Formats: sequence, C-alpha cells, structure tokens
Amino acid sequence: MSALTRCLVALLAMQCLSAAATEMTLCADQLGMAPYYELKDNKVVGQLVDRAQAAAAELGISLSIEAAPFKRCLLKTIEGEYDGILAAVYLPERAKQLAFPSAAGTGSLAGATNFAEVSMFVHKDSNISWDGEQFHNLSGAVSTPPGWWTNDFFEKRELRLPSGVSPTKGIELVALNRLSGYVIYSFYGWNEAQQLGVEKDLRAIPIPELSHPWYIPFHKAFYQANKPSIEAFWQRCAKTEEPTL
Repeated sequence: MSALTRCLVALLAMQCLSAAATEMTLCADQLGMAPYYELKDNKVVGQLVDRAQAAAAELGISLSIEAAPFKRCLLKTIEGEYDGILAAVYLPERAKQLAFPSAAGTGSLAGATNFAEVSMFVHKDSNISWDGEQFHNLSGAVSTPPGWWTNDFFEKRELRLPSGVSPTKGIELVALNRLSGYVIYSFYGWNEAQQLGVEKDLRAIPIPELSHPWYIPFHKAFYQANKPSIEAFWQRCAKTEEPTL
C-alpha cells in the first residue's frame, strides 16, 4: 500500500469516526417528571423535550423520544436499542456502560440539563426534621418512585423503605397522613401536589445529599461514532435552573 493510499484510508477512517448524526432516538421514563417531561396522549412532552428538540433541530438531527419504564430505558440504551436516555443521574457504575458529558461526576454542572433538588415530602403537622446527617422523629415508612437509586441512603440510616409507589400515590398518601414521607424531586412533588390540590397539607424537607444534576447519556458506540454532534447537543441542552411550573 502506497503512502498516498494509507493517507486516504486514514482520512476516511477519521471522517467515519467524526460522522455527524442525522437522527437519534431517546428513551424517557414513562412515569414522567413534569414539567420537564411527561407522557400525554402517548407522546412525550415537556420543557426538557422542547429544549432537546430545539437543540437537535439546530444540528440537523431528527429526534424521536419514546417512553418506557426507566429500567428498560437504561437496559435498552446500554444494549444499543435506544441511542440515549432523557434523562438520567450520573452514577459511576452507569458511566462504565453509557457515555456522559466529561464533567459528569466531577462536581461541575457542565453538560447537565438541570440541577434537581430532592426533598422528603411530609404531612404539614409532622414533626419530622433533618439535621444534615439524620432524620429525627421519623418512625413510619418512607417511599420513593419505583426504581430509584436512594436505597443505600436509607439503609445506612436504618429506615423502612417499602416497594416504590408512583409519585401521585406517594404524595396522596402523605397528604392523608398514611405515609410518613415520600422522597422525590422537589419540583415534581409540588407539581403533583398542585394537581391533587393538597399543597396546604404538605411541607418539603430538602435533602442536599440526594440532590444532583441530570444528564442525557448515550450508548457508548453511538457516542463514539457521532462525538461532535453529541457534544454539541449536550452543550445546547445544558441548563441548570429549576423549571417553570
């Protein structure tokens, strides 16, 4: 093989590795996280969806978003059936199987779609409190959405954590004083409370240790094949303030 031929082959390989994506499919948790995203009339809609669609349009990418249980979104993105997830928390074990923005896990918010505060919602008359390390006056059960990653947090504090329940059911049970606490993103908990008309029956206790950024991680091979497009997509989607309810 001549030097010229080797050079042409190398250039073609570089072009393939740097190919711009023309379409992508993301998977979103079917439970939703309104107002960021939710399933309405079999379509995923919301503020983060609008931002992702605008970013994709700027880059000439046709973006489709499908809804599925989060565990399926995670598994099928790792396997390559979906190109990415809208949206997910960075965890070291996830980073071994998915491509996150390089700043994820470093304390920087670069590349994050938003920063989400997590709170425990309790009944307004409850005397439960949090001192930054432990909960006080918490003797009943606490719940979270199905599949949440917070089990270790509660197990370290020897708290009862029954099977996860939907945000709507969890907030309703707390308002009825039939569940001691429900842990969820603050904006989502209040959104559910508004929908149920029970805001006056609740108060929220922020838990900074569980608060974190969201990202749109991608299947590793898809990211490597379309790296410039994905990096530009992350940059355009980045936004860290709380949503508008």
